[in-house]
Amino acid sequence: MTHGGRRWVGWLLLLLAGAVASFGAPVGAAVPSNKILYGLPTAPPAFPGGIEPYYALEQGFFKQEGLDVQIVPLPGAVTVVRALLSNQVDVALTDPATVFLAYVNGAPIKIISGPVEKGTDVLVAATSIKSIPDLRGKRFAISQPGGQTHNEVRLLATKYGVNPDDIQYVAIGGPAARVDALLLNRVDATSLTIATVKPVLDAIDAGKVHVVVSMGDEFPDLPTAYDITRDDVIRSRPTILSRLVRADIRGYRWAVQNPAAAAQIVVKYIPGLDPGLAARGVREVSRYYGVNGGVTPASVEGAERLLVQLGILRGQVDVNQILASQFVTLAMGSLGVVSR
Repeated sequence: MTHGGRRWVGWLLLLLAGAVASFGAPVGAAVPSNKILYGLPTAPPAFPGGIEPYYALEQGFFKQEGLDVQIVPLPGAVTVVRALLSNQVDVALTDPATVFLAYVNGAPIKIISGPVEKGTDVLVAATSIKSIPDLRGKRFAISQPGGQTHNEVRLLATKYGVNPDDIQYVAIGGPAARVDALLLNRVDATSLTIATVKPVLDAIDAGKVHVVVSMGDEFPDLPTAYDITRDDVIRSRPTILSRLVRADIRGYRWAVQNPAAAAQIVVKYIPGLDPGLAARGVREVSRYYGVNGGVTPASVEGAERLLVQLGILRGQVDVNQILASQFVTLAMGSLGVVSR
């Protein structure tokens, strides 16, 4: 790993250190056995990778499984992992790079499912930026250091032979704030899913900005998000986790079959979003929903191998140590596998 890559990992470790140190510490009165705190990495909710569990919540699938699920939106991928490690949430949705980096540096976590199997973000930039090497010296809007947008651009830079530290990272926050910064020329580029973002679509049509690359095309083996939990939750609440994964998968399948209704849920949690754009976004993104659980040992190994090749990880770990595949297996046993 490059010196810059080590500094990046060090920054992530610094953020995680307090949470790992407090892992297992008392957190007050015991919660009801059927209650699950489900942490999402976007506050306010964003689409995709920050809205999907609301399908199962709104359709009553969690309740049908006997679960009391409280969704906890948090600002960023690293923040949601810290919340998981400090017992503030029981399950967290976050991006693969953050998951693997946390695991190899001592976080007692495992992947239990994959809500979105492929990257849906694109890199959108000022028209002067024609390719990834043009990002040298430019301002790139990220959510936070170590978060998904930070990971994405570093992956791209490494792939195209650019030193990731030659890019100026500007931590701005969620997609809406990053879009505003781009359109106001406060930054030169950012990455996000644009299917439901009308200001970006309008700016593209007007020739003010353009799409440089698609993350799904550049990294087809790298999903948008995994659901993860702590080892102690797996040991103490396996039945609850099985029900959660099953309800989640039911939610993804429902969204694929009912994109217009799913769009109404998206609009409910992202006020101001145009319903037509929401429906368009659901139709596009739902092609990548984890309707069969979203993870297999082979898919997780492929994602990990890519991160190693790009210098994000120093080496691969045993997939069986980071993936708890039993929950998807149990869900598929009762739900059956559906064709894409």
